[in-house]
Amino acid sequence: MFELSISVDGENADCMAGLYNGMLAAVRRADGVIIRDECSPRCSVSLACEDDRREPLLIALTDHLSEVVVNNFKLKFLKKNSRVPKGNPVNYNAFITALLTFDREWDKEIVARELFYGRELSLDGFYNFRLKELRERWREVCKLASENAGYLEHPDTFTELLRFLVGSADSRIDAVSAVKEGAFYLLFDGDDQPLDRAALHVEEEITDETILPALIRLSPKLLTFYRDGAPGEILYLIKNLYGDNAEIF
Repeated sequence: MFELSISVDGENADCMAGLYNGMLAAVRRADGVIIRDECSPRCSVSLACEDDRREPLLIALTDHLSEVVVNNFKLKFLKKNSRVPKGNPVNYNAFITALLTFDREWDKEIVARELFYGRELSLDGFYNFRLKELRERWREVCKLASENAGYLEHPDTFTELLRFLVGSADSRIDAVSAVKEGAFYLLFDGDDQPLDRAALHVEEEITDETILPALIRLSPKLLTFYRDGAPGEILYLIKNLYGDNAEIF
């Protein structure tokens, strides 16, 4: 029987929910079990399966853990270490997320290369002691962003830089549709089915401040966006960032 417990400190508890939800399908395919514990000072996800189902489960786990490091730990690192103007929440969240997706696949490869599995894995310990090279690269990204922070206060130069970052990200999904209902946005795939947000590490509740970060993380090849209820600044950025790849109704 293969068994593994992954834990993290309370400050990063949010990433355990994403890991648990993202691994549910892979654990079911392996006829295994998965449990999340949020009661102790350290939050954890434990999973188990028969030894002959171990390898496919570990392949999925490595991919999801790499996503967790990039989506959670890198995001917090960028917010802490870059001196980017925060006056406009929509612009700030979009830009920080665009930095996050820049070289995302390369980041994930580094994380996957350093991962190793025993019976327990301390995710924050792994991050602190085995990913120093990655954090140094992120520090350089923060330095460049901070040195050019003045350009972010001008709409034209901000949009141009954001377009470059968004355009350099690898697409994670072919098509996405977004529609606003009340205060939140609903996301659908190319078959008009609700998006599997857990598997794609996208927040469950998406607002005006987080719709652009969600779309930037997904990097769809084709975006269908329904304008009803969406602020003008979001429509402006979508038109300028996605161009002919976006249909706005």
